[in-house]
This record gives sequence, C-alpha cells and structure tokens, in this order.
Amino acid sequence: MNLAEYTIVIFPIFENKHFYLICYDLKNLDCSVIDNMWVDQTVAEEATQLKVKIIFDKYLEEVNHPKRIQIQQVFPRRLNLSWAVRGNKVDCGVYAIRHMETYMGVTSDKWQCGFPNEPRKIKGKLNLLRKKYAAALLLSKTNINRDKILEAANELKKKKEEA
Repeated sequence: MNLAEYTIVIFPIFENKHFYLICYDLKNLDCSVIDNMWVDQTVAEEATQLKVKIIFDKYLEEVNHPKRIQIQQVFPRRLNLSWAVRGNKVDCGVYAIRHMETYMGVTSDKWQCGFPNEPRKIKGKLNLLRKKYAAALLLSKTNINRDKILEAANELKKKKEEA
C-alpha cells in the first residue's frame, strides 16, 4: 500500500478498555486525537500517541514519503468535540467508527459527524448507528458466516409470517 495516494491516515487505538483515534492529515500537516470522552489526556495516552508517531515516522521513512520531514514536526492535539460525553464508557466503539466514517481532516469547529450536542438526544443516534454497523458487519461479503446468518434470518422471518 502506498500512502502517497491518501491524505488522511487513521490509527484506531484501544487502550484501557476505550477506543479513540489518532489521525494524521498528510495534506494539511496535522495530527488530531479524536475521543468521544470529555477528559484530560493521561500520561499513558500521551505515551501511546508518541509511540504511534514514532512508528508512523519509520513507515514514512521506509517508503520515502515526500512529506515525512514535515510530518515529523507535527504533534498530536486533542480535538474539542461539542458532542463529547462524560461517563459513557460503553459506546466508544460506535463513536470511533462514526468518527472514522466522517472525519475528513477538518477542524473540530467545522466538523459535524451527526451527533446532536444535547446528551439526551445522543442515545437514539447511538442505537441507530449500532444497528447500522452490526448489519454491515454481519452482512459483509467477507464475513464467512454471512450465509448462515442470512439463512437464520430468513427462517425467523418465515416463522413470524406463519404466526
């Protein structure tokens, strides 16, 4: 894979039972940390971001990427998201997928990924996205159990229609 064709490189991070993203914008020479949790960064998170930076730099060096030197000067900064939440440690995977799906390298004040700013409205959006992502995973052509799942779903549908 040649990253010269890409402008955004996203690293999903799973740390301390929590998903978040480290995103390198190769076009605008930026690195954003995208996290749905409204918390200060921990030392462990900062260490992880540094490790990702070092590994990514080694890769860019190996492939002789034209923006390697400029990316070396970029340091991760946490985006302040208007939809960030406190205390929700369950839905970070759904947030991370949605963030990967919608992030295009814009600043947080211009980026809207579809989450309402009101905490009580977020639950409905999360439930909708959870169903969407589960269906996409289950019905993916790369899912080796796809045919079994479709067969079971059709049998369940038949039973409901007969009842």
